[in-house]
Amino acid sequence: MGKSMLNVILVVITIIAWGLWGFFEKEGVMYGHPLVVSIIIAISAFVVEVPIFIFILRKSSVEIALNRQVVIYSFFAELCLASAALAILYLLRDNPTGWAISITSVYPIVTLILGAIFLNETVTVSNVVGIVVIGIGMIILNSS
Repeated sequence: MGKSMLNVILVVITIIAWGLWGFFEKEGVMYGHPLVVSIIIAISAFVVEVPIFIFILRKSSVEIALNRQVVIYSFFAELCLASAALAILYLLRDNPTGWAISITSVYPIVTLILGAIFLNETVTVSNVVGIVVIGIGMIILNSS
């Protein structure tokens, strides 16, 4: 399988899984407090993800290199993920699912800007146009 086909498959999986994720989180907070849902999600992630990732690592030739940078950046990534996950649960509890998920889906803009500033990644005209289109889309989506 070529790299471009693999990318297509991964994008489709990501879109479907994130779509289901928002739906299931909304259902969870309809029946339980966001903090309880967040704890259950964290426990479930540990129980589900860790064994799968260990299995994949054992089947691959990936070298497990734990250095200071890996640990620090991974820790801060998880801190950001936990903050966003808890915030979205509160948003989902009190707002329509489509609004909460769509309005927060503009987060790649933050990543694009940080990549340009700190990683010297190139921001292209199409990136800027995309950001403008996303902004217009958010206004249209949330104007009703």
